[in-house]
Formats: sequence, structure tokens, C-alpha cells
Amino acid sequence: MLASLWSGRPMSTAIGTSFEAGYRTLFETIRNRILGRPVTIRLERGALRMTVTEFQAPMELRSLSVGQLGEVQIAAEDIHWNGYTLQRAHAVLHNVHLRPTAPPVMVAAPVEVSVELTPEVVDELFTRFVPRVTGQLSADGSATLHWAAHPGVVSVEAIPHIDGSTLWLRPRAIIVRERRWALPRRVPPYPIRLPKLPNGLKLELTPRGDGFHVIGTLPEWNVEVPRGRLEKLLDQLDAAGRQPVLTWWGR
Repeated sequence: MLASLWSGRPMSTAIGTSFEAGYRTLFETIRNRILGRPVTIRLERGALRMTVTEFQAPMELRSLSVGQLGEVQIAAEDIHWNGYTLQRAHAVLHNVHLRPTAPPVMVAAPVEVSVELTPEVVDELFTRFVPRVTGQLSADGSATLHWAAHPGVVSVEAIPHIDGSTLWLRPRAIIVRERRWALPRRVPPYPIRLPKLPNGLKLELTPRGDGFHVIGTLPEWNVEVPRGRLEKLLDQLDAAGRQPVLTWWGR
């Protein structure tokens, strides 16, 4: 299967159906081996552990015959990375296609990843990056910051905003015990540096219920997919009775 798909020979209309069948078989093989299973992906910084709950693409005949997979959607739950725990995440890879180079290159442009930050995750982030402060989310999208040593004495209401790899907290009110004073807009925001993000990744933060919805957008993601690399991926996924451990090779 891989030998025929990665042969590098020109693709004619007459053999389009065979290529479509080959891509469909490859996609379904990966999907069946990864769906519903705990998976560990080795990254440059730590390991990402999760359970894949969705892995789908349109698989249209005309598009597949020329290496176009279209929109690929992937969802995962029970996500663990570098001490952080997320309940679920969803990724949409737009315009996924293969460039007929040597070796072939898989491209997706753009890629959107969305995650839900629960109050527990937000509090953990504050503890890690601002250890003297604890945070509490409100339904209006604001965060109430407490001095960890004396949480019931002085608090600050702030509006969070992400710009690049920095989380900005703009104070809007100060609370001393039960009294609240609004602050002028000229009060400067407080920056919190986030972990280093991949080049070009943009984050958007919006409130949702008692948590936050974060959407990360990458203009383009591409990876070389030589035949040997795909064969290794299939071997790693063919780990009957044990959790697959994969190596991340995107950029």
C-alpha cells in the first residue's frame, strides 16, 4: 500500500480510484488503531498523554485521487502534559494535502486547536507562574486575584487578555474585605509570560461558563512523510495490549 502511494510516479485519471482506495485504507488503518486508546506522544519538551475520541476526514474520491484529504478533525480527552491536565481538546486541520516532493510533505493550513480551561487549571496556572497569587474565574470573563498568604483581606478584579506569548491582566477593581473600589483604566496591566509557543501560533481567550475557552491558530503546519516514517508510525500504533508511544515529527 505505502509503496504504491509513495512511488513518486505521475498520477493519471485512470488510476485515481486506486490511489483513493490507498489513501482511504491508510487513513482508516491509522484511525482504527488510535481511536479510543490512550496514546503517549514524545515532544521536545516532555510527553503528551491523551485518549483520542475523534479522528475523521471527508475522504472524497476526487480529492483523494490528487492527494487532498480536506478538513481533518481530531478530538481528545484526559490530556496530560508537563503537570497540566485538560479535560478535552479539539483540533481542526484545514486543507490537508500532500505535496508531491521527495520525500512527500503533508501540509495543513491553517490549524486550529481549542481547549477548555477549567477553574482548577486556571488556579494551577496562577500557582505555577505567579506563586504568591491564587485566581478565581467569574462568569463575566473576569478573574479575581487573591494574595495567597491572606486571601480574605485584599483581592483584585482583572480582565485577562492574551497577546502573543503573554497573558495580560488588566486590573479593574480592588476589594478590601467586603468593600470594592473601581480602578481607572490608566492602571497598567500585569504581564504573565506563558510557555514558549511554536512560531506563528496565535491564542484567543474567551470566557465560557466558569472557565475559559482558548483557541490556538497556526497559519501552516507541515511535515515530511517519507514511507519509512509512516511504516514506523503504523508499527508504533500496532501495540496490541499496551499503550502506543509515538514520536512527534511535525513543525
